[in-house]
Amino acid sequence: MCAGFGHERASSTRIKRQEPGVTGNGAMGSTRKPVHGVRVVVGLSAAIGLANVCLGFRVLAEESGSRTIYRRVEDNGTISFTDNPERYDAWEVFIEGKSRSGSRFLDYRKNFHRYDDVIRKLGAEHNLDPALIKAVAMAESAFNPNAFSRVGARGLMQLLPETARLVGVQNIWDPYENLEGGTRYLKQMMMRFGNRSLAVAAYNAGPRAVAKYNGIPPYPETQTYVRRVEAFYEAFRENDLSFPGW
Repeated sequence: MCAGFGHERASSTRIKRQEPGVTGNGAMGSTRKPVHGVRVVVGLSAAIGLANVCLGFRVLAEESGSRTIYRRVEDNGTISFTDNPERYDAWEVFIEGKSRSGSRFLDYRKNFHRYDDVIRKLGAEHNLDPALIKAVAMAESAFNPNAFSRVGARGLMQLLPETARLVGVQNIWDPYENLEGGTRYLKQMMMRFGNRSLAVAAYNAGPRAVAKYNGIPPYPETQTYVRRVEAFYEAFRENDLSFPGW
């Protein structure tokens, strides 16, 4: 789920089974058995209540001290949440729990509107819908400027170092530079493919994969990513860069 050149580098949040004692993000941590086993399923039509669901999960995570909440988007658009996935490779981290490595909860609501003015400015400068920029940032990092993936993608727009260099980013950890670099790269994909969904797919899987398949690549992760960004985009476009009811 990062801006890069190929599917093998994509996904800042995909979790695979690790060796004992290693957490999903590659940092050393303790192994533990899930306790709560909470699972909630909501449809995209219930997006108006999604913010409260997510906030409730974050509170649960804080109370338990170490819960990580996982999310999966089904082919029919249904969104499932759980803290006890039956297969880690079928889920992605939505709210990251604490571990001995010191990772922090991903409280996207805290920064949800923090970068709106910058996003609007970048949208005007690059002739790109601010709702699309914010949708990508939401899908990539949930507005965590310190997000760091196991494949090396960094910051709000989850730029890989080589991508950052291509778009002129000097300090990849500067949230404003990161946003601008990701916006510039997204605009390049829009100009190349002339289609929002294809541009989003290229942001995730790389432009060569989109060109190879002459469309959205048949990677489950990329197809899920495109649906997620499109859902966020529609919500932000219709609600002034916010979710319904916020």
